[in-house]
Amino acid sequence: MSKYIVSAGYDKNQNSVFLKVYDEPTQKLEEWYDFNYRSYCLTDNLDSFREIKVTEVTTVAKYDALHDNTIDLYKGTFGNSLDIKKTSFKDENFDEVMPKFWENQLKIQMSYIYDKDTKMGMPYDYQDCPHIDNDVEARTTKLLELFTEKSITKDLIRLFEYPAPNYKRASLDIEVLNEEKKIPRPEVANFPVICVCIKTLEGRRIAFVLKQPNKEFEKYPDVDELYIFTDEKDMLLALFKFIQEFPFLITFNGDGFDLMYLRNRAYRFGIQNEYIPFNISGISMYMRSTIHIDLYRFFQINAIRNYAFQGKYKDVSLDVLSKLFLKQGKLNEDKHSVGDMDYCTLINYCMRDAELTLGLTTFDDNLVMNLMTAISRISRLPIEECTRKAVGRWIASFLFYQHRQLNYLIPNPSDILEMKGHVATKAMIKGKQYEGAMVIKPKSGTPFGVQDVDCGSLYPSVIKFYNIGYATVNCPHEECKSNTFAELPHWICKKHQALESIFIGSLRDLRLGWYKKHSKDKNLTPSEKSWYKCIEQVIKVFMNASYGVFATVGGFAFGCPPVSEEIAGIGRYIIQTTAKHALEMGILVLYGDTDSLFLKEPNKEKIIELQKWVMDTYKIDLELDKEYRFMCFSSRKKNYIGVQLNGDVDIKGMTGKKSHTPIYFKNSFNEIKSILKNIQKEDEMPDAKIKIKKIALKAYKDLKERKWNNIEDLAFHMTVNKKLSDYGKKTSRTRKDGTPIYAAIPQHIRAVRLLEKEGYAMEAGSIISFVKTRNEEKVLPIELAHNQDIDVDKYIKFLDSMLGQILDPLELEMDEILGHTKLDRFC
Repeated sequence: MSKYIVSAGYDKNQNSVFLKVYDEPTQKLEEWYDFNYRSYCLTDNLDSFREIKVTEVTTVAKYDALHDNTIDLYKGTFGNSLDIKKTSFKDENFDEVMPKFWENQLKIQMSYIYDKDTKMGMPYDYQDCPHIDNDVEARTTKLLELFTEKSITKDLIRLFEYPAPNYKRASLDIEVLNEEKKIPRPEVANFPVICVCIKTLEGRRIAFVLKQPNKEFEKYPDVDELYIFTDEKDMLLALFKFIQEFPFLITFNGDGFDLMYLRNRAYRFGIQNEYIPFNISGISMYMRSTIHIDLYRFFQINAIRNYAFQGKYKDVSLDVLSKLFLKQGKLNEDKHSVGDMDYCTLINYCMRDAELTLGLTTFDDNLVMNLMTAISRISRLPIEECTRKAVGRWIASFLFYQHRQLNYLIPNPSDILEMKGHVATKAMIKGKQYEGAMVIKPKSGTPFGVQDVDCGSLYPSVIKFYNIGYATVNCPHEECKSNTFAELPHWICKKHQALESIFIGSLRDLRLGWYKKHSKDKNLTPSEKSWYKCIEQVIKVFMNASYGVFATVGGFAFGCPPVSEEIAGIGRYIIQTTAKHALEMGILVLYGDTDSLFLKEPNKEKIIELQKWVMDTYKIDLELDKEYRFMCFSSRKKNYIGVQLNGDVDIKGMTGKKSHTPIYFKNSFNEIKSILKNIQKEDEMPDAKIKIKKIALKAYKDLKERKWNNIEDLAFHMTVNKKLSDYGKKTSRTRKDGTPIYAAIPQHIRAVRLLEKEGYAMEAGSIISFVKTRNEEKVLPIELAHNQDIDVDKYIKFLDSMLGQILDPLELEMDEILGHTKLDRFC
């Protein structure tokens, strides 16, 4: 039983860094202070500190990886950490050259973590004394023998092998009484909080309820503890005291609504700050004595959505996620009428949301909490930060840590861009900076006997074996300029190994060499299996994101577009040459995308030969991923249906599969999918086409004749991903006359605003359902729409587009199904 460092901060009143520590035996948070640590930054000119309040200036030697030399710098230490902000001050009217500083943007607590080698999420016996488990250390030593790189790999194995604690926690959800045509807004907290429900990890169900006029309890609600108040201020004070008993508080959109609303509601009553446990930083709500985790922010992170959970969800809402992972959704009561609910219904409605919120942290043996702990360990970020920040911040934080540990100078982003900001290739996709991944355009059709082979961990392998990093691409050495690849003009350093190459390479080797197969070990206990599954997923998240973050100029501290361009270029070259070699071997390549090739029925001997060639040539595993009975390839890229040998159906890029698509169209799409799934042989395809034509014709005719079951079947469903006030904001662009250009307001937000006018409350994370209409806004929320409002022509156009993706490979056309000739299109 140990103490786990879970967070860190700076106490401005005591001018000290502190660590938040979860004491597993007592299940409480402690705080460890270090009153001696101070903020500092570096400069190459002593005069830079002339107008800045520093308590001490010393000289330090730092290795500058960008220029491959060791330089002497001045280190200025600040008596008060708030004074370091003055080094970021910029005066546009300043005539002289502005002083140049390094490492002045790091928060003091992060600087402390990096300097002190604080192991976030790991067990400690007491301050500065990590807990040592002899069994884990022995296992680490044994595992390390499997890998060539030892330094970072050993640290990573230790992070992965020490188990994660099951943090004591509780979830919270609130309900607010709103008036007709008025919306409760968290920034002003204009309506009473009438119910707050809490669900604890131990199973306790607690409700705080505000007594409403002319309403009585008809029966005792299904809760363990019920607190009834006649005064809202008293309820808030009691609630604030109660929730601070828990080391972790879990919410769903607590940053954007619940906690912000409670905080601002307390201000309305004049409650003093010392009694309000919340403070706001940017768009996040933090608690001093408790760790606040907002699951909405966590599940919204693209890397979590796409890699940790394989793109299983698109909309980030409590209902969608709960149905996916818990097989249980929100209650059906209309949230907009909470004031009309009796007390039991109100409490049940609120408690269900609290239960679902907690359930999202407990399913699959605490998978989500384990993910958070593992990410915190690797990134060195406090758990509240890594659950709110994109993967680029995780990778940057790890690299900051490595720079400090190795006495490297952390470069300014502007230094990297000034020296290495240009790219050499032209983007094929609008909005991209350079040419991206390889895509071999498919020929439309339905080939039978198809195998999908993947270059395992292609981009991480490129980073590892080609030594890719911000300091090694276009390094300053003349002798390295001939070391180019994939017909790109960038060269790669031959003298030094990139930190990124070591880090990502170690993760790659650990995943492929151990954790991918170990997570499936049948001898593991359920909790061990869940932990190792989590580790395998977290490694995958870091690896898959490691390519794109370098192109994120302004959003990634080590942003260097040529790095991403080089990775993509080498990856593209590997896929191209592999496809070419396959053709030379007599294997027909049907389609290629990023790291995959779809091959026409090669025999096992040829696959083995191709795999050996790829390994010998590029040190990359070419893995047989899936075997398909047949494929439906559209002429569009990234757009196909594949029926596997076992009958499973893979769908890529098809509109009919997407979550926002109305049920009316999904029904037709699923009928067609069912027909395709049951095709066993090639000679069954003609009969299948006849059935598919009938489905398409019926879908068209029913729309044309307005014969849908109910209007809800035509509703599109989209998530409100941010505050409504953030949509339609002024952009940095202007028209020729100098007037500002505002961002276009998406159709689903236009529907939301129409709904707001009718008194419905919508917040970030809510799902809006709307239909396409002929009114001025071209849309109506489903709550306000009637059958006569539907714009049938728009729906027919959508049907034509959706079915076209399926009909194209089947050599069918919608016009021919409808009995039109191609000439009719032009008449």
